Amino acid sequence: MALNLETKEILLVACKWKKLGENDALGVLHRLKEKSKHVQWPNGSRSEYYGIIAKEMAGKENLRTDGVVAFDLGNFFSR
Repeated sequence: MALNLETKEILLVACKWKKLGENDALGVLHRLKEKSKHVQWPNGSRSEYYGIIAKEMAGKENLRTDGVVAFDLGNFFSR
């Protein structure tokens, strides 16, 4: 989680040490959004952003198109 106190922005990120298919990643994103409801930091007046970091992730380009921060190890290391 990362906060910007001045702009009231919050980034919530799930990290998974496994290979995620596109449907798996969407499930992780859904659960992350549900969990975000429990973060009591200016509720109602904040801008929320979501992210997933995984060992390997299918469909990350589609997630990025939807505004999700999505990375896997391939983004950090050349294979």
